[in-house]
Amino acid sequence: MKLLKFDLPINGAKVKNLEELRDNLTDEILTLARSSQLERWLRTRQLPDQAQAVAEVVKREGTDKGLFLALCKVLDVAAHPDDVKAIFDAPTAPGRFIPGARYAELYEQIRLQLLEKKEESEKPIALKIDLETRRGKALKEAMSISHMMSGSKRISDQY
Repeated sequence: MKLLKFDLPINGAKVKNLEELRDNLTDEILTLARSSQLERWLRTRQLPDQAQAVAEVVKREGTDKGLFLALCKVLDVAAHPDDVKAIFDAPTAPGRFIPGARYAELYEQIRLQLLEKKEESEKPIALKIDLETRRGKALKEAMSISHMMSGSKRISDQY
């Protein structure tokens, strides 16, 4: 029986070979693996060893995270544990600290730096506007005083 080749839909692409699969690998691979579509696709590409390995890890791995890591190993894709953790571990509620999570500390540092930059950038603008307003008022006052004085000189010159 001849197997019909089909493209594997993943990451918005229609993957035709193993290299394209590696380039487009996302967590969508879990659904494809669990439905046996990935295994069938590998068999149509004459990759029976990988197809068998996929079938075994689907039976063995119970969690999404574990299955994803195992599939990455079968498909020869390097997956950094921190990236996998970010994809599959649910974030905590906003404002809650996650023990041992470096990205939470990094986020907080960046947030504080941005707030400091925002405050610094707003201060000079506010000071500049305030100084310009004060200068303008002082200039107007000086002009009105000089105008009043020149007017009083004219009056005194007439008498």
